[in-house]
Amino acid sequence: METDLKKRITLPNCPICGQLEDELFKLFSDLPQALSYDEKARENFAQEYGFCPFHTWQLAAFYSERGIAKGFPPLITALEKYLTDAVKNETLKKQGTTLLTKSKDNCRVCRLLQSEEKDSIALLADYLKTPAGKAAYSESDGLCLQHLASLISVVKSDDIASMLLTHAIQHLLEITSDLITYDKKNEARQRHTCTKNEKNAPRRALNFIAGLKSISFIP
Repeated sequence: METDLKKRITLPNCPICGQLEDELFKLFSDLPQALSYDEKARENFAQEYGFCPFHTWQLAAFYSERGIAKGFPPLITALEKYLTDAVKNETLKKQGTTLLTKSKDNCRVCRLLQSEEKDSIALLADYLKTPAGKAAYSESDGLCLQHLASLISVVKSDDIASMLLTHAIQHLLEITSDLITYDKKNEARQRHTCTKNEKNAPRRALNFIAGLKSISFIP
């Protein structure tokens, strides 16, 4: 993971977001196949009552309707059984459907991403203690604001924190300039003259402010 993270600093967008997106893609690339043909995988999915709503819909994007028909019946049966038991059990009735209300605390995907996020931020904090890390970061797009806040909370050096903030300010100024130019050129019907950075400015702004859409789960 450390090697991957160092490589990601040289790529566009937040390297922490990129690391999480890769982990998410690996999981969702393999899981539909497992849920369709592996009875044990279906049992595990049913026992944990599936994922939170956000990650359920992400999983569905990797699935066909036929795949859902093959993989989801044990989950639906488990949900039905839980509700049936709640009708007969006063304790469950008082608890309501707590287990069924999936959140970051009881969603396997949320927990995986949170663990990966924590580890990646710790690795990056250590890398920034080195001259090579500082140089690589200064040439990068830096972190999105969400992960920047998390990184600053764990770095112990005021100098590194100041470097990170100064880098973010410069990145914001660059994005703002590209957004304004992009808008002006579109207004003048000269969109064809936009540079690559100007064309990508709206997406870069969103990625910087909120992180990559694919991993924008509740923190």
